[in-house]
Amino acid sequence: MEIGVATYNTGLLDGFIPHAAGRRGAIAERLERLDADLVALQEVWSAPDRDVLTDASPLRHGTAADDHLDPEPGYALDGSTGLLLRSRWPLLTTSVVTLPSYFTRRAVVVAEVDGPVGPFTVLATHLAADIRNVEHPGAEGWAGEHRAHVQTVLRLAAEAAGPVILVGDLNCGPERAGRDPEFPENYDLLRSGFESSAYADDPEAPCTWCPDNPLVHFERATVLDHVMESGFHPVSWRRIFDRPVTVEGDEGATLTTLSDHYGVLVRLRSD
Repeated sequence: MEIGVATYNTGLLDGFIPHAAGRRGAIAERLERLDADLVALQEVWSAPDRDVLTDASPLRHGTAADDHLDPEPGYALDGSTGLLLRSRWPLLTTSVVTLPSYFTRRAVVVAEVDGPVGPFTVLATHLAADIRNVEHPGAEGWAGEHRAHVQTVLRLAAEAAGPVILVGDLNCGPERAGRDPEFPENYDLLRSGFESSAYADDPEAPCTWCPDNPLVHFERATVLDHVMESGFHPVSWRRIFDRPVTVEGDEGATLTTLSDHYGVLVRLRSD
């Protein structure tokens, strides 16, 4: 039995990443046609955006992290985590583990999925970013916050019963030919807790945060978006949502990309 697992950072932050309103509709159209069984979305910050993308997804089961959390004005966006998980199969249990974080509230959605050949655990998250224009108050800065998040994810994966999938914008990636590293030591630590990270392990796999993307605000070629697993066998992997689209805005039609990230789709075999 094969399952398709996708991650996509939607970049739906009005006023910071251009064309958010127009891109939302275009993303919804792509989600309707995406051949995946599990989809983890990040940066779906508002309830209206969550509603649009939930309705667009053909996957009828799921959860949003913010449905489990109270607003927290001490963070940007009133403490929204922006996490949305959709599944073809029912979720037997769901919980949200908050991560100690500064500026942007971070969390992990922990979902037990009633899969076609038995339950498995999904960890869907968006780990701390190196926000270059915001000074972190901690002694170890953004790298230290990210490392703490990695350690929590590793603990959750170790506690999971049976197969486990980690999916999301993990804001870290290894150095490869043609790729820039991002928190590479933290990536190696995280990667050590899983049997495979098929897309990032492939030296031919292209970046997901890329300088050719017109919405990217600093030029690095990095793989930040990942599907890691233990207890499955990777079958295929590819970049998705990477073609230009025309969106309508206040200034008329604009040719752009769906987000400042490209997505990843990995197909896994479950025995």
